[in-house]
Amino acid sequence: MKQKVNIFVSYSHKLRMEWVEAEHGLISILQKALDPNVEIWTDCYFAERGGAEYRIEIKRQIKQADIAVLLLSPEFFQSKFMMLEEFPDIKEEYLARELKAEKEGKQGHASRKLQIIPINIADPFRNTYDWIVERFQTLPNEQEYLVDYKKNADKWDEVKQMIIKSFQNAVDEVRLDREAEELACRKNNDYCFDDKREAKRLKKQTDLFHKYDKAIYDRIFEGREKCKVLDVGSNNGNNIAACVGSRTEVDLVVGIDKVENVIKKAKELYKTPKYVFSCMDCSAEEFRTNLQNLMNELGIKGFDVIHISMLLLHLQNPEKTLSVLREFLADDGCIFIRDIDDSLKLAYPDNHGRFERAFAICCMDKNSGYRTSGREIYSLLVKAGYHDIILCRKGLDTINMTPGDKDDFFNVCFSYIEEDLKYLSKVDSDNLCWSENLKWFEDNYNAMDDEFSSPDFFFQAGFMVYVAKK
Repeated sequence: MKQKVNIFVSYSHKLRMEWVEAEHGLISILQKALDPNVEIWTDCYFAERGGAEYRIEIKRQIKQADIAVLLLSPEFFQSKFMMLEEFPDIKEEYLARELKAEKEGKQGHASRKLQIIPINIADPFRNTYDWIVERFQTLPNEQEYLVDYKKNADKWDEVKQMIIKSFQNAVDEVRLDREAEELACRKNNDYCFDDKREAKRLKKQTDLFHKYDKAIYDRIFEGREKCKVLDVGSNNGNNIAACVGSRTEVDLVVGIDKVENVIKKAKELYKTPKYVFSCMDCSAEEFRTNLQNLMNELGIKGFDVIHISMLLLHLQNPEKTLSVLREFLADDGCIFIRDIDDSLKLAYPDNHGRFERAFAICCMDKNSGYRTSGREIYSLLVKAGYHDIILCRKGLDTINMTPGDKDDFFNVCFSYIEEDLKYLSKVDSDNLCWSENLKWFEDNYNAMDDEFSSPDFFFQAGFMVYVAKK
């Protein structure tokens, strides 16, 4: 599925009937011509209501837009709201992203820009127009206006096709930029919290996974005995202990993680001979040698099961790691992978748009990992040489969850965001969006929790589980 692209339309309400809402108006033409994953937002619904909610929604839509369309006319520049609020917000957002892109570009990162497409409806006769034409290519061009083209059917059809093509190119450019940004995210998200609050969240996550994925583990271990299990990215050991520690088929659990502190905790928590924990980086060049040395010490020829939970989204080169791990699977061994794809996230009813905004914050938060990693796992497994690949779970939802599980589910999916935003507000203090989003999140967290616990509320998170054989 193509990635969603958001287009924000800025216009004078005097143009609304003819150019925005009319069946053959410019915006309607674009909505029909562009692919279904392009969402064009106008304020037609809110315009009849006005008030604070109207202004807040416009600001929010500008923040999440990929493309801003300016329908330029004398009325555009005569509108007090346009000149004092909406257009300055668009300009500020454009300049903020431009500055961020320049800053991150120097660090080798990619950053999402705001594209602006000015369309000349009629001659605007305003000095503000200079800033626009100096930076952006106007459509049809600087000295031509759509009101003139509409007088001639052939010319109108010709200019419509030109505008449609320009928008299709802009949408393609947005998607290419986003792919570059996601690649940068994949390369630069080596980050974790090591505190009590995060430990509690991970414990709740572990309990949920164990409860709702138990049937998958049952199938994996069916007919096996004296299994040797390798847990990659084991953290403090709680996850693998909860999932397979009590199974009679498991003889030994080896947990590896590159964070020395969590390995130390794991050794303190699980002191029985059944568990061995070692500090090891699965992305390092020496990983193959280090793991082989550990296996030689333990007398292990191959692992019956390799377990990876919520790790690949944090790796720079997951295909390489999967290829190396395959070498250490027993001939009849299998690999279990749990990962995330936020495109599977759903929240309904979201009457106030709180969950939609929280989702948008997650997309911007590179520290939470490569949040569309789940869709790549099948291809990665094939490229790494695995076979008999099964997608065992595609999304985890609230249907038939107990109130207690729903409460834990909410905590797992949203409580980490506040800590991430606090961290980002400090390390990227020039970007005011982090502090703004932090304040919004703190102000709305409890309301989201209340909505989530409602009996008629449906939520799905993008947790995916794959199983494959060597």
